[in-house]
Amino acid sequence: MLGFVCFMGPGLFNALNGLGGGQLDAMTSANSNAAVYATFAFSAFFAGSINNVLGSRLTLLLGSTGYALCVGSCF
Repeated sequence: MLGFVCFMGPGLFNALNGLGGGQLDAMTSANSNAAVYATFAFSAFFAGSINNVLGSRLTLLLGSTGYALCVGSCF
């Protein structure tokens, strides 16, 4: 399951990002991408500690839930 998530995650993100973010204005799409990447950078800094405390299973559950929220709100 972990391999499937790691395999499909970047491809799905690139496919959705290639759609242009669903915005009519290019600046709005660029701003939403900047917010997504800033969130990725911030959460990646703490991801190892969170994984050590919660465990891999719960960390993957939280990450996939967060990804679904990101796709629903940004794209």
